[in-house]
Amino acid sequence: MSTPVSVEQTEKILAAPLSPISLSDTPLSVTEDFTKTLAFSTYVDPDGFTTLYDIAVDTKGNSVVVGNTTSHSVTLVSPYQATWSCEQSGRTVGVLFKFAPSGEEVLFSSYFGVGCGDKIEAVDVDAEGNIYIAGTTESDDFPLLNPLFSDPSGLRSFIAKFSPDGSQLLFSTILPRGIIADLDVSADGFIYIAGYTSFDDLPVKNALYPQKGGDGYDAFVGKLKADGSELIYLTYLGGELQDRAESVAAGPDGSVYVTGFTYSDDFPTKNPIENLGALFAAFVTHISSDGSSLVSSTYLGGTDNTHGFAIDVDANGSAYVTGHTLADDFPTTVNAYMPDQPSQDWSTFVAKISKTGTLQYGTYYGAADGQTLGYGIAVDKAGFAYLTGNVTGQQLPLVYPIQDARQGTRSDIFVAKLDQSGSELLLSTYMGSDGVDQGIGIAVDKNAAVYLTGLTRSAAWPTTADAYVETVTPINPANYLNSYVARLTTLPWTFIIYSAYDNDLTFQQTIIDAFETGADNPNVRFVVLI
Repeated sequence: MSTPVSVEQTEKILAAPLSPISLSDTPLSVTEDFTKTLAFSTYVDPDGFTTLYDIAVDTKGNSVVVGNTTSHSVTLVSPYQATWSCEQSGRTVGVLFKFAPSGEEVLFSSYFGVGCGDKIEAVDVDAEGNIYIAGTTESDDFPLLNPLFSDPSGLRSFIAKFSPDGSQLLFSTILPRGIIADLDVSADGFIYIAGYTSFDDLPVKNALYPQKGGDGYDAFVGKLKADGSELIYLTYLGGELQDRAESVAAGPDGSVYVTGFTYSDDFPTKNPIENLGALFAAFVTHISSDGSSLVSSTYLGGTDNTHGFAIDVDANGSAYVTGHTLADDFPTTVNAYMPDQPSQDWSTFVAKISKTGTLQYGTYYGAADGQTLGYGIAVDKAGFAYLTGNVTGQQLPLVYPIQDARQGTRSDIFVAKLDQSGSELLLSTYMGSDGVDQGIGIAVDKNAAVYLTGLTRSAAWPTTADAYVETVTPINPANYLNSYVARLTTLPWTFIIYSAYDNDLTFQQTIIDAFETGADNPNVRFVVLI
């Protein structure tokens, strides 16, 4: 290699076609700076009466978080609904916030519901920034707009859609007789829902399984048009015992993937990876676009109890699933990052399953000396998987940590990142306070920035300077509960190094790949040695 005489740093330079060229005797280097940036971290409620459950991020880097509150004094910005009232004390109303990318500004925030037992469980956004929410309500006279169903009394679910600025409710409908746990919006404009019900009169339509499977809860899965005008299908999913769907994700072809857990030994399966081997197991089910057939469906968990809690899908139709397991024989794969159960307690699992139902990788993740509970997963466009949950142990494997130890004596959240093969841990960190902290929701944007939400019982959650709510003073410290929103930039810079020889460039294949995968990533910088 010739001695460099100058160094230029440019954005997205490409001076030769992206085609393999023979390697030189001195390989070129690719170095990655894994320095992390806690871009922002904030509480959402100065008084501490708000609980958040899910987060979504739009194409501009704005994040939307949802949950419920007992407070009448949440700071509201351009709200769709500014007040709420319920004659019963201690009841909850739904609440949603939209944060700017900086985390210092709330673009809008609003109550939603009557306030006699309303809870927003799930949120997603579409390419235009429209906001879709789902949850449960016990309130009479819940706000509806062009509903598909009437509003019966008792506990039931709702689905609603807001304009990007939160000023307009575009539709709101009840789904009777079921509890929606999650929703997802596909690129082609459909809403997918999943949850569970104990009723045998769910309003099924074009159902793969029109009858409830047995006693207790059955899971259900449904698909609606994005404007809320039509229910495409709604089906039970379960066996003779308890079955609960916890998370849903739309595939690139309009099919749908669901995970949860089941006690039923007759849960519907197709090309299963394994059979039920414990009292209960996770399940991963893939249903066709029209809802008429199973593509694949499997138990997952080994020979001890396993919960499936979150699922996401990549552009190739592979599903990424997380949850936690007691099993010491969870189906891990060759070259798994952590092939063996690290603890005598619950540990997180991560599995990648192809669209046809084959196990592409399976691995454990967790501390060796306590519980590690996986609750959230997101996958970026390159196939990296991001995890969150909470951990009680002090021996979590650490890779470029923000915090290198558990804070306090209870539980912190964890954030982790796995490579595309599930064989390498690229990031693993504690994040938390001196109280009980729980990681629930996670999302990743087009630049691989990670957005987090969940719960904290501490006034010492690590916030950033100029955060929306930087400090709090609990009214009742013994029973304090608040929520956080945070954004973590895990790869602020990726440096691609290449060299010129008489105006000809020689590339390693890794550099060719880096150009292709990083072409739309503003965090990529190319360094030219001339």
